[in-house]
Amino acid sequence: MTRLPFTVDCNSRLSFTEQIADGLRRAIEAGFFKVGDVLPTLDELVELTGVSSIVVRGAVRRLVKDGLVNPRPGIGSVVLGRHDRLWQGRVLIVTTEFKDNNLFATMIGILREDLIRAGYQPWQVSVVQDESGRPDFGQLDLVLRETFSLVVLFGARWGVEDRLRKTDIPYVVLGGSGPNHVGLDLHAGLPDFAAHCRSAGVRSVLCPVFIDGCEFIARTLSQGGLDVALWRLPYATDLTRGDKVQFGAYEAFRDRLAQNGRDWLPDVLYFADDYAVVGALLALDEAGIRVPEDVGVVAWRAVGNGPCYRKALTRLETDPDEAGRRFAGYVLKRLDKRNPDADRAAVCSEYVEGETFPASGGRKGKNR
Repeated sequence: MTRLPFTVDCNSRLSFTEQIADGLRRAIEAGFFKVGDVLPTLDELVELTGVSSIVVRGAVRRLVKDGLVNPRPGIGSVVLGRHDRLWQGRVLIVTTEFKDNNLFATMIGILREDLIRAGYQPWQVSVVQDESGRPDFGQLDLVLRETFSLVVLFGARWGVEDRLRKTDIPYVVLGGSGPNHVGLDLHAGLPDFAAHCRSAGVRSVLCPVFIDGCEFIARTLSQGGLDVALWRLPYATDLTRGDKVQFGAYEAFRDRLAQNGRDWLPDVLYFADDYAVVGALLALDEAGIRVPEDVGVVAWRAVGNGPCYRKALTRLETDPDEAGRRFAGYVLKRLDKRNPDADRAAVCSEYVEGETFPASGGRKGKNR
């Protein structure tokens, strides 16, 4: 009976199934089991590893799923060659916690489909926050023990890239800057928005936000000659859920309008979140505030994700389908060992004039 080039460690954090699958996978990649070889039978693997047949069967199923072996009745699990495998490789998609992020969800869906079409098996893992609000890397660290052709990280945050640097796996990051990064600038249209404000005689812009880190919005618009302020909205219990963000914005506007009337309203409101603008528009309508006659409204939005309003929204717009196709093309070129242009794959926004802040302006020339 063939001895195995690995053993099962009872003290390992990895399950027995994971250890055996990983051991067999490495044995195949190292040439211990060559193309056309037949792996030991299930009974032999049980005897060699000292684990149950259920565990061994699960490990072999993983190799079949990865396209490393082909189970043939009456023969056994035959090791496949590179060109015979069902999968050319595996790609790990890593996200930080999100639930209602329409842009990322659409882009990930397109990427997964294109990877499968090209013969790559997509895996996905999400880094979430624990009860204390700190990122929990446990699941990511566990998955990174596997073999991947490439890791694709959506969003440069929480130090996830530091984890990737410690591996030998090549990676791509959507967002941030650097040689492995593809640009993510959802507010690229801000200078055009500022120019529109100046041409319309508008001076004051208020940016309602739920999170820190939005000072760059005020800074960019201020550089365009506008009087800009950030308003940190006080309500929202869960920023990963669109309905919570919508209701939080609604409550904030409803309460401020009830307490202070309408005199605090600027010439234009700019929303960096396409869910927040939904709640704000509802509160403005309830208070009898006319858009754009009393206040102009501009918001970032993803194409196909609303918001539903009786007037066409003036917006900084990003098309998830187009962005997803370009980004997936970049990833596939990286897998083919080509040198794609990261700038051509960058995800940006375009300023589109609508009815909520038309070319003639809203409240023109108001001095503050």
